[in-house]
Amino acid sequence: MSTFQETAPPVTDVPARPWSGRDDGPGAEHLRWHHAVALDAGATEPGDVAFVGFASDEGVRRNKGRQGAAQGPDALRRALASMALPKPLRAFDAGDVEVVGDADDALEAGQERLGRAVARLVDAGRRVVVLGGGHEVAFGTYSGLERMRAVRAGGRLGVLNLDAHFDLREDVRPSSGTPFLQMARSEARHGRELNYRVLGISQAANTETLFRTAESLGCGTWRTPSAGCSTWRGWTRSSTSSSRAATSCT
Repeated sequence: MSTFQETAPPVTDVPARPWSGRDDGPGAEHLRWHHAVALDAGATEPGDVAFVGFASDEGVRRNKGRQGAAQGPDALRRALASMALPKPLRAFDAGDVEVVGDADDALEAGQERLGRAVARLVDAGRRVVVLGGGHEVAFGTYSGLERMRAVRAGGRLGVLNLDAHFDLREDVRPSSGTPFLQMARSEARHGRELNYRVLGISQAANTETLFRTAESLGCGTWRTPSAGCSTWRGWTRSSTSSSRAATSCT
């Protein structure tokens, strides 16, 4: 029996809508994602997938970026719906946390709501996939993971960011450019170090200040190829020292 049948499912701002997509007929050999996703939490069990959307442009707006990320959760659902499944599975769509309005704390309040939903799902044994949204989704997701039972019992979190940007900006207000610095400071308040790695860092997308911040946090990085270089650049790190290692360019 699902653990969600004894307690209320996560509360989101916008209820999920039924998924739809290509249908080649009945039977497991024709399964696609839209066949597997339920809107009833009680139809799933621990170990099943749970989706929750974070529809937000506010972090991108604060970061002076191009808005439109709030449409991401629905776009990702549409793209995923007709993808084929290799075997049967069950999934639950919890709906969206939506950041709207111009209140000074609209983003922070939305991240808090997302965190509560993520913690609730993870503690119920679900494998959570958060659909963003600007990169401010990262701190909202972390806000849930850091309060889950496993972490409270002494577990550790690891963060892998696939991005050209560190998103370690120092700013007066949180944005899509600050989430991993926020995480690092939160972990420090709990007496922990953030285990943060970035794959795809671009030199052109990050100032030297951001590289120094990443190094001070012990962040391991792998860079994307530079023009004229035959292979990628990266940092090599050890427990006692770090150095930037670059390939030769032709």
